[in-house]
Amino acid sequence: MESVGVKSVITDKYLRPMKDARLSANGRGNPQMYLEKARTGNDMYHVKSSETNKYWQVKSAGDLWITADADVINEDQRSLACTMFHVNCFATSATDPVGKTARLRHGNLQRYACAFKDGDDYYLRAVSDSTDNDSKDVFVCEKF
Repeated sequence: MESVGVKSVITDKYLRPMKDARLSANGRGNPQMYLEKARTGNDMYHVKSSETNKYWQVKSAGDLWITADADVINEDQRSLACTMFHVNCFATSATDPVGKTARLRHGNLQRYACAFKDGDDYYLRAVSDSTDNDSKDVFVCEKF
């Protein structure tokens, strides 16, 4: 299990769970997350918030918010409650090491997690099936 902080390229702030368990990129709260390698799937991980001690999941098909409120891992990729995310690491320049910059794709929906503006803050939603999102789907994973 690796301890990381996941920072939005759009806001330059770490993702953190809010009171409603949605993941926010607004800079408040504990940013520490744990990456747990999934038993199935290549480059698939469960992401666990150290603040809530719960796993990331997509809360409902109706709004696609990514929340940190799943009590147990779910590796059923046919289920919306799947807690696996494909972590696609890449280098954005010659000086950026592979493994630092990443896109996160939900195991069931196969949609990319994006920083989505709601009111004054950005929250994480699984809304895009492509990678052309003006960097809203790009995150920096830093080891803690």
